[in-house]
Amino acid sequence: DRYHHFLALLSVLARSLLTPAAMEPGMETLCARTWADFVQADGRIANDYQLKKVIFLKGITPDMRPEVWKFLLQVYPYGSTTDERTAIDQQNREKYLDIKRRWVSALRASDSTLLQHLKMIEKDVARTDRDTEYYRGEHNPHVLALRDVLMSHALHDPELGYIQGMNDMLAPLLMVMDDEVDAFWC
Repeated sequence: DRYHHFLALLSVLARSLLTPAAMEPGMETLCARTWADFVQADGRIANDYQLKKVIFLKGITPDMRPEVWKFLLQVYPYGSTTDERTAIDQQNREKYLDIKRRWVSALRASDSTLLQHLKMIEKDVARTDRDTEYYRGEHNPHVLALRDVLMSHALHDPELGYIQGMNDMLAPLLMVMDDEVDAFWC
């Protein structure tokens, strides 16, 4: 759902922003300094339309992606305060850890559906971006986190489960977020 929402958002932005009038001179890539211009004292985003416009036209510096992507991928509402986002993070962490405990327990009980997902996930994860420093090497903890997020998704959304290629969609998210909980909710 979030992925489709993000694609729809890009489509709307493309139609409405890629006009000569939309190309504002002096517009900068979203960095810590320009991000601060959008964040009110209580942490709410002041003008999400303008923020999306800057992101679409100019991009986001790598250091800002973990924070900004949580808004773009609907982990955080634009109107949320800093305190509300802290609560969201805590709730999401607890929910994710519960989901993870449940699939680990289900595997111990030999749940056939999850065992099938695990077999496919381990096969795909072993080939995921192994040339990238983040995923390179034997017994890489990031590869294990990639597997765990995919298994958690398979349990969390049993109707969809795991589909080949999800690993390729998740790999850059996990690399940028550098946290399996944040990557799962994004």
